[in-house]
Amino acid sequence: MSALFVMRLGAIIATALFIRYVPNYSVYLTALLALGMSHYVLSFYYAKDTMVRLKNDRGTYLPLVALVGMGAIIMFGNTDYFDGHTRKLLFYFGIHHTFNEVYLSQRVIRSKDESNVALFRGAAIILHLSIYLAVLCNEEELVTLGTRAPLAFLMVGIAGYVYALTRVWGEIPKANRIDFLGFEALGVGMAFAALAGVLYVTFLDTVLYHFVFWFAYPVERLIAARKSVRNYAVAAVGIAALLIVFSPIGVIPYAPGTKPYMAYLSLFYISSHIHITLSFALSTAQPAWIVRFFAPSRAVIPAGARATA
Repeated sequence: MSALFVMRLGAIIATALFIRYVPNYSVYLTALLALGMSHYVLSFYYAKDTMVRLKNDRGTYLPLVALVGMGAIIMFGNTDYFDGHTRKLLFYFGIHHTFNEVYLSQRVIRSKDESNVALFRGAAIILHLSIYLAVLCNEEELVTLGTRAPLAFLMVGIAGYVYALTRVWGEIPKANRIDFLGFEALGVGMAFAALAGVLYVTFLDTVLYHFVFWFAYPVERLIAARKSVRNYAVAAVGIAALLIVFSPIGVIPYAPGTKPYMAYLSLFYISSHIHITLSFALSTAQPAWIVRFFAPSRAVIPAGARATA
């Protein structure tokens, strides 16, 4: 059983237990935002070398301008501020989350036939996106689709994934094969449960899982790189604690709907858009054609090698 699978499963269990036993929505939201802001700040810190490279490589300027412009349009392209951000983030985060889930595990594939690997990555993206949409089928933005469309998309994703997996199965180390079966099988099971009305998952629940996972994942990477885990842990916990201090349940509590509360939400919404947008340039947990845009003067880096979410 690989470390990646254990961390993913642990993040799902931890998220489910927190949702089950959290005393109220204010505590839930505070924990979500504290973990999220900690993740955002540290992802930029650990991508500092990449940011320096982008700054010094003029070949990346045009793609960066286009990326920032796209992000600005997505962020400010709706006058219904809070509801609009929630709707947009559901889909924008879905793409970001899907790429992360696919490309983190697929860095272990070593194949001489890149066409099979590319086919598998494409199929994995479709499967994970179909799982994401099916699990969130009860969200207001998706409920109008009913269950037939998400179910059909899910079945297409499953079929394509199984076929593509058979093409690269022999290229996957035995110790990592569970990463391509266990987690996807769990996701498919959750998707069917949601479509059947047995499981109810909100958009913020999936975001919370993402933050919990990325709170733990850097530890494994830092150990592998022989870097200080203690410094990361102190910084991650410290930033989260600071956000809690100034949160709705902090030293000076404030109620939902008040100006401080809306400012707190605004900070999270804006930071989320910025993080997702810049991750396309700062992380290699993306399709190769996106990586090439921001590494035009270098050989393409293996997907996931510098993943910072």
